[in-house]
Amino acid sequence: VCVIVILCGVIIGPKLANFTGVNELEIETKRLRAKIRYAQQLAVTKQATYRLEFDLANESYAITYDSGGAYTALETIGLKEGIDLESTTFTSPAQNIVSFDYFGAPSQSGHIILKNTKNSRTADIGIAAATGRVDIE
Repeated sequence: VCVIVILCGVIIGPKLANFTGVNELEIETKRLRAKIRYAQQLAVTKQATYRLEFDLANESYAITYDSGGAYTALETIGLKEGIDLESTTFTSPAQNIVSFDYFGAPSQSGHIILKNTKNSRTADIGIAAATGRVDIE
């Protein structure tokens, strides 16, 4: 009986570790998608420009709003340990920033790539032009 338990632990253990890594990436991806939608909704309801500013060096992103010519941080979100903010394709209004107008439309379409450092899996979050639709690809 002990041998069977040890063999199961040796075989199943690494697979469980990999599963939790996948789960962490999925959780962070869904949280980021929700925050993107939140910024869009704020832009519509407040009739103001809201932005997501991605900080690749610090593995975080911030929701900011136009407070009369300057942007003020509403919320800064750090990614969980083991999840990297790998890259974005946003260049307008500035590098690694996407803004939403009072219709909720993004300044441009683009992608955000998250990477799990434990197993090198990636997740791609896409924002469509004009409609602002947010998809996990």
